[in-house]
Amino acid sequence: MTEADKVYLYDKQKQIIHPLIKADARTKPLWRKLFWTTGKDSDEYKAGCIDIFKDNFPSKYQDLISLKKNY
Repeated sequence: MTEADKVYLYDKQKQIIHPLIKADARTKPLWRKLFWTTGKDSDEYKAGCIDIFKDNFPSKYQDLISLKKNY
């Protein structure tokens, strides 16, 4: 998946991805580091959020990928 694909997926599914990685005990430290080291709402931040989501919630990630094919 390219960075542009990650940004697109994040933009379309932010309401699912963002609260999950921000609140989960496993991913909150990763999200905080990403938040403080990248520009807010930058493409790097969005792609990083997708990477965190993909690595820590693989089944939910696959669900979103299958939804992406519908739009």
